[in-house]
Parts: sequence; C-alpha cells; structure tokens
Amino acid sequence: NERLEDPRPEPEEFIRDGDRLIVLCTWRARVPSTGRDVAARVAHVFTLERGDLPLPEQRVTSFEMIADTAAFAAALAEADSG
Repeated sequence: NERLEDPRPEPEEFIRDGDRLIVLCTWRARVPSTGRDVAARVAHVFTLERGDLPLPEQRVTSFEMIADTAAFAAALAEADSG
C-alpha cells in the first residue's frame, strides 16, 4: 500500500458451482510517482461450507487468489523506479 495508491479489486463476474464461488476481477491502483493507473486480472476462488445454503448463511473455508503476477510486478517496479 505504500508504493501504490487506492488499490482495489473491481468484481466483474461471479460464478457459483456448489461449494465454490469464483469472482473474476480487475485489480486497479495508481502509481503515485507517475500518476499512471495500472490494472491486473485476478480471480478469487472461495470454498464455502454448506454450499446448499444461501450465500449469506455460509462460511468461507478457504480462499485462493490467482493473479496476473507479471502485471503486478511491472506496477511495483514502476512505483520503485519513480
């Protein structure tokens, strides 16, 4: 958070499959030294307890983030060089 401003995921699609919820996002932030906006594609994968219940009544039992690490690394390199 010190090297990038306003980091945030922007959810675009929610995919439900039994006890698994996949959220496709674009992660966005700004490089303070250049003012440039950066973006990386991300998927959040949640495993839920009791997938048969409505979502608010479930508990997350695991979380995995799959990300475009090259885009993250480029954004951090730009922040470090600025």
